[in-house]
Amino acid sequence: MPSAADFQTSAAALNVVSQYVMLVQEHLGALQPGFAADTHNVLAPATYTLHFTVSAVTNVRTLVCADIYTAVQHGSLPLYFLPWCQNAATTMTIPAGGPSIFMTSMLSGCTVQVTGPQNSPTVTHANASNRYNDGYTRMKSWLDGGSASPLEVHEYAESRANTIATGAINNMLPAAIGGLNRTVRKSDYADRCNNTHLVRAQRNFIATLPTNKSLGKMEPTKIGLKPRTGAFVYGLRDALGNWAFWYQAAVEVNIEIEDKFGGTAKEVLTMDSVVLGAPTQFYP
Repeated sequence: MPSAADFQTSAAALNVVSQYVMLVQEHLGALQPGFAADTHNVLAPATYTLHFTVSAVTNVRTLVCADIYTAVQHGSLPLYFLPWCQNAATTMTIPAGGPSIFMTSMLSGCTVQVTGPQNSPTVTHANASNRYNDGYTRMKSWLDGGSASPLEVHEYAESRANTIATGAINNMLPAAIGGLNRTVRKSDYADRCNNTHLVRAQRNFIATLPTNKSLGKMEPTKIGLKPRTGAFVYGLRDALGNWAFWYQAAVEVNIEIEDKFGGTAKEVLTMDSVVLGAPTQFYP
């Protein structure tokens, strides 16, 4: 069963994040940031040197949960943690020394930027959800009732909203440091919700089923016409003191499991998620 110790080596972490969708749950209390919209805010790494555990999610075979705590827990390890702030950006420059594990809050439309030298990179998590929602609603309202189909209306509104949100996020990102500047954007993980990755996810899920069970259906959960995609970003420091960062793309799915012999009723699973391809190293 996965544990926090799996994030002590890149190979073990990749194995876990390739199989299970990571769900980050934050128990930050007063450390949960709250900043004005459209602002860029620097967090002190000493303040966000926290502790995390990794455990299975009860009755959900596709997820594991990384719980972030302000104090040591049984089986926990220290990490640098960069929390998100709605409609704003948070930034942390990782110092030399300290934990060798880094995580951010989960992404559903956010951007994560890593820039600067590998021994002390600067990481930013930027969100512009209000800008996105406003742009989507305005464009959809303007197109509704016209000749465009519902799918066309959604695609036009989505494109407009993404453009507006990306502009707002770009304005909050700090200037690049040196030659290394890498980002994970919504398009990087949302665009992985395609037939190739969904078929592979179905095959991986089938491999976990007992011999008397078969997969009846696995379909992305949608908000309107949009699949509920997301991402998880983590970083590890090697023995030379250099950091590398990866992101996991995932989508929430509805699953139906059938008894091959008709002995039991169909099992319907909701709130499960599946990994969309192997985790991708994006920095350096």
